[in-house]
Amino acid sequence: MTFADFKTLVRVYLPIHSRREGIQTLIDQYIKAGLIDLQRAVPTLRENHVSVYTPAYFTTDGFTGRAVYPVGAAISHAAARNPADRSQIFEFRFANTQAEKDNMVQGLVPADQRWISLDAPAGILRVTPNPKQDGSEVVLVWSGTKIDFEATDETPFDEATAEAISEFVLARLARTVDDDLAAAQSYNATYVRLKRALFTQANHTSYVVGRDK
Repeated sequence: MTFADFKTLVRVYLPIHSRREGIQTLIDQYIKAGLIDLQRAVPTLRENHVSVYTPAYFTTDGFTGRAVYPVGAAISHAAARNPADRSQIFEFRFANTQAEKDNMVQGLVPADQRWISLDAPAGILRVTPNPKQDGSEVVLVWSGTKIDFEATDETPFDEATAEAISEFVLARLARTVDDDLAAAQSYNATYVRLKRALFTQANHTSYVVGRDK
């Protein structure tokens, strides 16, 4: 589901608070904070993030388009697509040597090929052709802790995740808005229990998948 859909689902578990005035932005902030905490505890929630980069994200660097990607992200797949017809997918080749990276910047790669290079320590990617010139979107599939979310981002989160996050949000609201420490502790205890259940389920699923291979 998209991040926008996920936030809507979380609010289903917050029937009263989702209608309260003056706290909706705070709820959004707590949803993101809860997801960061949950991803750190449950490895499967750090997998298969999808980020879409429109031409506006890129600056021109020689013959390449340059953009920032999450530091520490392990990119497993990269492709370009035509925004007008997203069924047109063009796979990127990864530049793994310095010579290949230099060829990209200098425009020395074949015109019918798409290349991507990654500067992992700096979190910088370069692609050719430059999306600013051909208008393509760049789609990355990656693993890591996602801290920034766009409404249209596809996420690996499900209803069980939304339920856990709703308890995280309720705990924070009880403490910071309602000044109800007892309620905050109760909601947080439920959140911890649900987080543990997600971790256990993730480990069980990984074990079963590994055993069946």
